[in-house]
Amino acid sequence: MSFLSFFRPCPLALAVRGTRWHPSSASGVGIPPKFNRADRGLYGGKHVITGNTVSFSHRKSRRTWKPNVHKHTLRSFILRQDFKLPVVERTFRTIKKLGGLDNYLLRAPERHIKVALPIKRALQKCHATLREEMTRRRQLRQYKLLVDKQSRPPSSAPTSIHAT
Repeated sequence: MSFLSFFRPCPLALAVRGTRWHPSSASGVGIPPKFNRADRGLYGGKHVITGNTVSFSHRKSRRTWKPNVHKHTLRSFILRQDFKLPVVERTFRTIKKLGGLDNYLLRAPERHIKVALPIKRALQKCHATLREEMTRRRQLRQYKLLVDKQSRPPSSAPTSIHAT
């Protein structure tokens, strides 16, 4: 046994430090999955933050800062339906700024809206249908304008009111 082999990390330490926990792992060693509170509502990437409260005498005591979550009833105008969801106030201001729940869900990354993914999928489906309908109407209008231009008789030269 060499001197350096004594300082190699054991397989248990490597498993704890370097791998993620998976339910099918044989040893059951690893990092357990973190319960993600943000999966329950529209948290917009916000999560619980931990830190220290420092007193006047510089004593530190541990504390947590939780997101400012409230239940809001949000209206989807495309789906014509109301949804009661827990929403962080910052995300609620973003929803208002973007013009409603529909615009927010269509623009937000999926990792921030896990609870609303079924709503986003339905919105995307309706949005695609609306886009196809708008394209079809635009093409019809262009075709009608083209047909009208071809069917009109050529305009004659303007005649003056006062004939001499």
